Amino acid sequence: MIEEKNHWATITDADLKNAVSLIPDKDFMNTDELKEYEKNQILDIANNNCIANYINTGKKSSSNVCVNGAVIHFIRKSDLVIIVAYC
Repeated sequence: MIEEKNHWATITDADLKNAVSLIPDKDFMNTDELKEYEKNQILDIANNNCIANYINTGKKSSSNVCVNGAVIHFIRKSDLVIIVAYC
């Protein structure tokens, strides 16, 4: 069941060396009521890719939404995405 959904988030950073899939900043998570280690999907508007992963908390007020690891082969920096969280 869908718990939360965020439309039009912009990926601001990408890091192949980090294993965590999605790291939004803490303010972004609080605004959208996302929870750490929650199952989610990233739906890329630019190229129609859909990745299932989990969330880890980033730095507060950093304004970053970062994808990491193998995910960067499908979702790139500056892509517009929809983030869907499941309960």
